[in-house]
Amino acid sequence: MYEDLLNKLNFRVDLLVEVDSKVVLNKQLAELLKAIDERGSILSACKSLSMSYSRAWESIAKIERLLGVKVIEAI
Repeated sequence: MYEDLLNKLNFRVDLLVEVDSKVVLNKQLAELLKAIDERGSILSACKSLSMSYSRAWESIAKIERLLGVKVIEAI
């Protein structure tokens, strides 16, 4: 009985990075930054993640504002 239950259980941990109790990085933002790095552009990353371009830029601006550094460089 317990063995059946244990086989159905899944464990998940969500990691958040905070600065002054404000979330700087969560799973979605980490995926966005990774996709930008892999694909070389914000637009391509947005398409791969089904995220709007404006939402991506808002998220990036928030990270940069909270950290006080640029996280995306235009090339």
